Amino acid sequence: MVIEYNNCWSYLRDASNNEIAHVSHALTYEKKGSRYWPGRRNKQPVKMSMYNPRFNSIPAGLLNWLLTKKHKHKDENGEIEHYFIHAEVVDKRPSKPIKPQKHIILFDEDARPIEIRDYQLEAVDAFIQAERGMIKVPARGGKTTIAAAIIKALKIPKTLFVVNSKTLLNQSIDELSMRLQEAVGIIGNSKWNPSRVTVASVKTLHDRIDECYVQDFLADQQFIIFDESHSASTMPTKVGWACKNAHYRLGLTATPLMGDKESKLQQMALTGSVIYDISMKELVNRGNLAKPTMFYLEMNENPDVPLEGSSWDILYRDGIIFNEKRNLAIILSAVTMVQKGFGVLLLVERIEHGEIFLNLCKKYAEDLNVHYISGMHGSDDRDEAKAAIQNGKLDILITSRIFNQGIDIPELQCVVIASGYKAGALQIQRSTRGATKTEGKDDTIVIDCMDNFNDLLQKHSLERRKVCEKQKAYEIIDCHWSEFENKIDEFIKKEKSK
Repeated sequence: MVIEYNNCWSYLRDASNNEIAHVSHALTYEKKGSRYWPGRRNKQPVKMSMYNPRFNSIPAGLLNWLLTKKHKHKDENGEIEHYFIHAEVVDKRPSKPIKPQKHIILFDEDARPIEIRDYQLEAVDAFIQAERGMIKVPARGGKTTIAAAIIKALKIPKTLFVVNSKTLLNQSIDELSMRLQEAVGIIGNSKWNPSRVTVASVKTLHDRIDECYVQDFLADQQFIIFDESHSASTMPTKVGWACKNAHYRLGLTATPLMGDKESKLQQMALTGSVIYDISMKELVNRGNLAKPTMFYLEMNENPDVPLEGSSWDILYRDGIIFNEKRNLAIILSAVTMVQKGFGVLLLVERIEHGEIFLNLCKKYAEDLNVHYISGMHGSDDRDEAKAAIQNGKLDILITSRIFNQGIDIPELQCVVIASGYKAGALQIQRSTRGATKTEGKDDTIVIDCMDNFNDLLQKHSLERRKVCEKQKAYEIIDCHWSEFENKIDEFIKKEKSK
């Protein structure tokens, strides 16, 4: 079998039926949520494959994974078959690699050259050699700086940096402009002003992708970067495949390949496999990140309404959003942190949950400066709130999911996660909002809930905890919520004595 690949697709040539079957099986996944689709009487999941039999093709980003991984498949008799896929690979990409610039200089806000960290340079070298793939660096580890260094090294005439939120749009433009010391273009927020390096909203590109001028723009891009590439879905995928002349394809993420098989295949299809990986524990040990300490507040008291037998929507509503005992414990813990001198970012999932916390603050912390923003607020309001919590003008900033990932607030010292859910990769994103290490700040405090009053909510709490334990960088402290003030006093005293 021969596999010919271009920038977007790989094509199987002279493949036997058995070889095609092996490729198709390796790229088969269960469609998420399909067992609950209308008309699915047997509740069996729908199986789909990244292999396209019409064109005998697969996404080019999956090629390396396909040929290097040992695959397994259950045959007709239920026996597990293990196999490797072998093929002669032929590069049919129209452009050739660029000779990189050896000396890379990036700048700070005062236009002074910065020292690029050794692991960041390692990531740059890994990408230049691979030409496509994901770089895994923990949140607050300088992913945008790595992207800027690669842009500087390659000097490509057309580079597209794709983000998935309005807040990240402005933040990325500011940082890339500073690091590169050049004007960076913008697509998004009702603006279409591209440049040599352009930061674009994936939603804006996706919504206009059938327009000729957008197709022409995407076809001109030679280097495409997806920030937070673990969020790969239909929108970034369509944008990526429209960039048919993008020889270089980079994914930046702190949490790659943490979902189900469908999610993993989508992520690799977009940019390729993980080509560089440095752990949170390593960066904490090196002194590049603040050490995260997680307090899990044990919630043992039942809410005022019965939860057993409830559907998920009702369980989340009554067990999380409108659970007065849980909400009060959370807000009192946040107020305690403010009294200890910490600024607090309080994260919620639903808009009405944030409104409940805002009202609780008015009742129990009327002397504190508290603000709430959600997806209903524009980018200017978000930027103002972010600046206020960073500059110490806000005591507590309550936000919905818009600040779950990608947001850089270097001075932030405490994150309170009130959202619940299993979270998975999102738990890492949320809990590292304050992981940037700054002068005088060596630690960051994260507060979450251990919801022991319900079996399913407790299971979700344990899964969130397990995700953090796997990072091997978190110190985890369990305590009943009523004991939190004593526990945080003990922690602060211990840290000061070091």
